[in-house]
Amino acid sequence: MAYQVVAISKLDPANVAEEVRRAESTAAALREQSGFISFDVMKPDEETVVVTQHWTSQHAFLDGMNGMREAAGQLPPPIVNTRLEFAQVTTGVRAWSGV
Repeated sequence: MAYQVVAISKLDPANVAEEVRRAESTAAALREQSGFISFDVMKPDEETVVVTQHWTSQHAFLDGMNGMREAAGQLPPPIVNTRLEFAQVTTGVRAWSGV
């Protein structure tokens, strides 16, 4: 069963582009982690960034995030005003064809 994580972040509009850049950088590091499936970054409005991650399991997610943090070293200071995170186990993963 796959594991999905959704993070919704509210920021000052001046920081949204930087948060998107940071998320894309995180995605590049996560692609190296075992159990990683996909990562999407969306900007639904001028002060919100939504990130979704799909992993093969919750264990793979936790290990992958720890591995990514160890590889990244010192993280930059936070710029997010508020963040909501949701996680769920899914029974299947929908493949994205890009079409």
